[in-house]
Amino acid sequence: MEDDLGYVFDAVRTIHHELDGSVPLIGFAGSPWTLATYMVEGQSTGILRELKALMYEQPQALHALLDILAESVSGYLAAQVKAGADVLMIFDTWGGVLPHTEYREFSLSAMRRIVEALKSDEMTRHIPVILFTKGGGQWLKEMADSGCDAFGVVIGRPRWLLPGTRLVSGWRLKGNLDPAVLYARPGGHRACCRISAG
Repeated sequence: MEDDLGYVFDAVRTIHHELDGSVPLIGFAGSPWTLATYMVEGQSTGILRELKALMYEQPQALHALLDILAESVSGYLAAQVKAGADVLMIFDTWGGVLPHTEYREFSLSAMRRIVEALKSDEMTRHIPVILFTKGGGQWLKEMADSGCDAFGVVIGRPRWLLPGTRLVSGWRLKGNLDPAVLYARPGGHRACCRISAG
């Protein structure tokens, strides 16, 4: 992996050195489902016609692909930790387009394997892992059961939190804050933070 992606790990090492512990460095990767989306569709289509056809017509083939991707993503994230990442985030950009059963079977199960691999490795077991499924607020409980340490959420009022969904004590959230607030006048960020907190 170092031969093909050494430039990524060099960048992580450089950034880690420059940050000098002032803030945590977040390493990241696409989820197996999201990577499969781009591999099968060839581009961002939004409807995922080809991938969903594969899912329904040849689920075993898709599971085999997701298994390979989960193993690759696990290694890629572990290499980022070795290079200096303090936290890891898995971006499941396209998981939210799936129905509940298919999300659990195809997207979440692959992310769970990554979390399990990271938590069973001596080098990465202490590293917090954040899962982000765009449009996946209805699956927070299932995501928590994956063993992740936190959830990524979208910017804005917590519309990702559906009526009836309750946050459980101990759940950690990352996001829900517009990065543009960093450009606001002093004091402007306080109001934004209150709004983002819901």
